[in-house]
Amino acid sequence: MKEKHRREIEGRDEVARKERDLARRSLAREYDAVLAVVKDKLQKKKKETAVAIRLQEVRARIEALTEYIEGGFELEEKLERLRDQEVSHDVDYGLASVSDPSLVASSFLRFLVTRSIKIDAKIGPRDFGVCNLLCF
Repeated sequence: MKEKHRREIEGRDEVARKERDLARRSLAREYDAVLAVVKDKLQKKKKETAVAIRLQEVRARIEALTEYIEGGFELEEKLERLRDQEVSHDVDYGLASVSDPSLVASSFLRFLVTRSIKIDAKIGPRDFGVCNLLCF
């Protein structure tokens, strides 16, 4: 009788162990799927942020060059090239945009903080001249 009871208990233990292992594997697959989605969103956000930065830089250069042209400098060729780049970056930005607004705010703020720290450390007397706008 004891032997029969012991085998019954061992059988239940084996079934419980198999069910636990299946549940653990299933949960691991679900976590992997969630992590893959988050990783994909972060990659898209990274691309979107990079394109947005390039677009802002090109627009700032266009504005500065427009001011220089109005001041008598002959930079129409450069301005036209930058306008073409703006259109190209604008298209890239549209393709790289992420629909999750929480990712946009947090990563852009992080970028602004790190960018301002780098800029503050590197500002010098040449940073405000024409060369800085034309030499890139």
